Amino acid sequence: MEKLTKNQRLIVLYIISAILLEMVFFLCLGFGVFPEYFWFDLCAILIAAGLIYLAQNFIAQSIIFWIFIMLQIVLCVTNIIVKNAAGELFALEMLFLSEEGLRAFEKSFIDFFRCTFIGVMLVLIVFAFIYVCKTKKHNYVYRRKNYSLILAYFLIFSFIGTSGYIAQKQLIKDADAKSEFYVFESDKYLYSNLTSKTEAFKKFGTFGFYIKNVSNLFSEDKLSKEEKIATVEYLLDAKQIKSEYNGLSSGNNVMTILLETMEYYAIDPYFTPNLYNIFFESSDTIKLNNFFANNRTNISEGLVLFGSYDKQYPVNAVSDEIMDVFKNDVKFTLPGLLKEEGYSTTYYHDYCSWYYNRNITHKAAGFDKIVGLEDMDQLEKWVDFDKDGRNKFYEWKNWTLDSDVMTAYFDEMTNSPDGEYTGQNFFTHFSLITMHGNHEKRSQLQHYYDELTADIGVEGGHFDKMLEFIGNMGYSIPKGNNDIYNHFLWYKTAAMDVDKMVGILLDNLANTKANLKGSNGEDLSLLDTTTVVFFADHNCYYNGLANHMRGLDYSTEEYDTELFRIPCAIMDKKVAKAYYENNGTTVIDKFTSTYNILPTTLDILGVDY
Repeated sequence: MEKLTKNQRLIVLYIISAILLEMVFFLCLGFGVFPEYFWFDLCAILIAAGLIYLAQNFIAQSIIFWIFIMLQIVLCVTNIIVKNAAGELFALEMLFLSEEGLRAFEKSFIDFFRCTFIGVMLVLIVFAFIYVCKTKKHNYVYRRKNYSLILAYFLIFSFIGTSGYIAQKQLIKDADAKSEFYVFESDKYLYSNLTSKTEAFKKFGTFGFYIKNVSNLFSEDKLSKEEKIATVEYLLDAKQIKSEYNGLSSGNNVMTILLETMEYYAIDPYFTPNLYNIFFESSDTIKLNNFFANNRTNISEGLVLFGSYDKQYPVNAVSDEIMDVFKNDVKFTLPGLLKEEGYSTTYYHDYCSWYYNRNITHKAAGFDKIVGLEDMDQLEKWVDFDKDGRNKFYEWKNWTLDSDVMTAYFDEMTNSPDGEYTGQNFFTHFSLITMHGNHEKRSQLQHYYDELTADIGVEGGHFDKMLEFIGNMGYSIPKGNNDIYNHFLWYKTAAMDVDKMVGILLDNLANTKANLKGSNGEDLSLLDTTTVVFFADHNCYYNGLANHMRGLDYSTEEYDTELFRIPCAIMDKKVAKAYYENNGTTVIDKFTSTYNILPTTLDILGVDY
């Protein structure tokens, strides 16, 4: 490099630094050394190098150099943190929910070990940059021919980079379009839609992924007006496939309960008997043993309430596009459809209703009333948020107990003032909060923790039997890792409050008359006439507990399906009885996901959609 000028050395330093950063980043995430389609990275780096070279003035070049380097480093660190916190990688769509993400952020999300490698790379680049700065400056007189040469080099860099990038796009492997697994097998489909951020990163690299991510966000709608009309007409003409249980529970009330961060290892016969009964024993529940969800809370909730969740215009971003859809027609949503059937529709969440903008979107989507923490004035510890917003009760992570909410608001949830059912059908959704991570000591859960650990270490005690039960399901108790084991204990403790909430719900439903008679003339209760869907929103990605409990490493493939198998059950006496008579079981082993909940609920109610 002795014959290279200071400016040229900076270009070489950028190319080498960008490539090495990508290699270190990939190694940190366990993705190997290079992405499969490495030319995306290399060509983008060459184009950036051409832009740096074009400036020529060393100060200007240095500014551009550090903009590109720091952007890459920020993306590396951000992805390591997001991967550690949420089990996925960062995409620009997440910026729509940046306020919520920052509020949820905590120090435990930072993987200091892996971030250190990126930090070391930054230090090395700084030292290399200082070395380049000390290079003796050549005395050039910039005549016209020098500017022509600069432009020529820039065009060469740009041409090689751009043409190479285009060529790489053409070389992306495709699959047989007729294959039922086309969307999983085709790299071309993955590149177009970035359906899996982790897989797209592995194949296309940082530069390839984010260039396409930006392109997808800002690309114009390619459908003509005629194509849009034809698409809408096609969708409106679609025929609903009805099951043999269609309409069996027509007229039932409906409750959907989002079980925050619920996993099977939160459930056992000793400390969570109500949950155990619902998901393992009860003859009144359909147990979906192979229910999968790889979503965050807002997406799982959106899929159940709205049936779909737009990637480009996330519901909770309150974009004009989404609000226009809700204003024009909410009949595709669960609250909207049931409202058309005469149901009262109420949404409950024991955190702030403005989190994820639920107070705006959910109201527009058909709920008559949105009840968030700020509205729950019946809770014993309630404070006036407007006057006392910094009160500990209201702070992030100082979660309300779900059992307290059910105790205070069951009557309102079920149109039963003073315990007497009015007769008006209700649809109530309740998104829980107590089991939200980070799972660590919380004073309001201390009595559960004391109960859980009362006979810890006693052979044959409840704690010992609980561990045996969880182990028999195939989970690995992380006793060798004190931090993770402590998180596990507090996770189980939070599940005990959810179990108490479920017990309160079921007891109150059973003890509230529905003002209806059964086939034998017996009085029916709300438990007989209410369909309750219990579904988990996602696995316990906090602290990597989902991985540790399965004996899986941090770098485990995203598509290890066991990571995302979580509890879901439908409590409906009529359907459960009919299904058992037909199949001799109330367990369904068929693959199901969050997408199935809305159409299944409407099908058994006999509501067309």
